[in-house]
Amino acid sequence: MEELKGKVCEACGKEFEEKDINNIDSIVYCPVCGTPVHRSCWEEKGGCPFESKHAEGYVWGQQEEEKKNYTVKTVSEIYSDTMRGEQGGLWGSGEAPDHDPNADPDSEEEDELTEQLRKFLENRSGEKSNREKTYEEYGEKKYYGVSEREMMCFLNVDGPQRLYRLAMFKYMIVTGKKTNLNIFAGLLNPYNQFYKGMTFLGFLLTIFNYIMSLPQIIVYYMTFFRDQAAETAEAVTAGIDETALMSASNTLWFIQLVVVILLSIFGDYLYISFMVKKIKKIRSRFENEQSEEYLTALADAGRPRLSLVALGFVLQAFLSLLTLLVFTKSGI
Repeated sequence: MEELKGKVCEACGKEFEEKDINNIDSIVYCPVCGTPVHRSCWEEKGGCPFESKHAEGYVWGQQEEEKKNYTVKTVSEIYSDTMRGEQGGLWGSGEAPDHDPNADPDSEEEDELTEQLRKFLENRSGEKSNREKTYEEYGEKKYYGVSEREMMCFLNVDGPQRLYRLAMFKYMIVTGKKTNLNIFAGLLNPYNQFYKGMTFLGFLLTIFNYIMSLPQIIVYYMTFFRDQAAETAEAVTAGIDETALMSASNTLWFIQLVVVILLSIFGDYLYISFMVKKIKKIRSRFENEQSEEYLTALADAGRPRLSLVALGFVLQAFLSLLTLLVFTKSGI
């Protein structure tokens, strides 16, 4: 009964276990078609599960042997054969099992695969689908003189996030749209800009934020000395109008908020401009745009700059500390 290994009972659909195969009394073979069935299933069903097919000459296992002689073709292979005028239908050799060559084709119902093939051939416009586009075609589509492949290399992000960002940037470029809400570009400035490699903009924003925070630094300085030594504080803060200082602080805070909002709205547009210029600059150093060295250089230029983020933190803290030291030494 070794032939039953890996086979299933046609009545219950469960695979024959080792104990069933080794016990001749646990399996019943149909005397007409030879179908093996659990004895319990035979008794429960009252006979062979294929009893209705006995009159047609059904023999268990015969269809499986016939199918081994056929090779299933994919839709692409069928399409290629059709264009070359070759025949053979959906199967590589002969006709599909259970196919009657003498039957009227108009009276037969098209199965699902045949229907899909028919629709495929009727709807085909002659243009390549997205999946059939070659890598070269994909790379040659230009936006602002930069290909999709170049942008994907520069974005340097794996998985769906890169495809999402690429699609968003392409949409902005094609439609000429300059606005897109990116809260991180505003709230996390200048560190978001440093992270994306926009060093110059990050540096400008660092200086800007430092200037905007000067009133707060002065207030901290005055409060610190008041807490430490009242006499020193009185001398240091003499002549300083605290009301005017707080008013200036509120005004600068409002200006800073406006800049945050503008960066949140136009941050992606600024990054697109930066990306396009950077790619073109790198491209000018290479003769072959398809070379591995060029694509690697793009990926390196667009990779996240964590070191610049840390440098931005250090620079901001250094400027604030330097201001406090200058105030202390000068005795303002």
